Amino acid sequence: MGTFDASLCPVDIGLYPVVGSNELEVRVRSTNRDITEVVTALTFAIRWNTSSGATLGAVDQIINGDACPLITTELAADGAGVLTNGPFSYQAFNAFGTVPLENCAIWPIGVEVPVARIAVSGFGPSDCAAFVLATDAFAVASNITYFISVQGNDVTGTVTPPAVSFGPCVDDCAG
Repeated sequence: MGTFDASLCPVDIGLYPVVGSNELEVRVRSTNRDITEVVTALTFAIRWNTSSGATLGAVDQIINGDACPLITTELAADGAGVLTNGPFSYQAFNAFGTVPLENCAIWPIGVEVPVARIAVSGFGPSDCAAFVLATDAFAVASNITYFISVQGNDVTGTVTPPAVSFGPCVDDCAG
């Protein structure tokens, strides 16, 4: 496969709503080159307001009939379970791949590639459930902030966009 230059391929991550459902979709996007190698590690955490009553369901990696995310980068909820800190709940997710992406698909440059969907439940029609990829001090101290490595090299990019909300939410200055 040749030499892999990690500095040439930061990979961004984002959290998005799945239209017409109570699901979150996690997508990655390579910013400088196609990614075809082994995703050796992927970690991120989702944070939400505990008072919403919301819970996260199982990880679904068969997206629109495509099992490539599951085959190449199997993702699971962290064994520590849901963590709480102040008004927030956190669930970390980890993947450790062993199969090169090129065996199934690639992550093309500039394309947001879905890697998982996670169901959200437990909140009522008048409850606000707002979710973000955790980058706050608690996530940093707990070592659950976004991290990705390809071929054993850190290629962590940026976290985008802001919160995904279900229900009648009003943004405050903290998003």
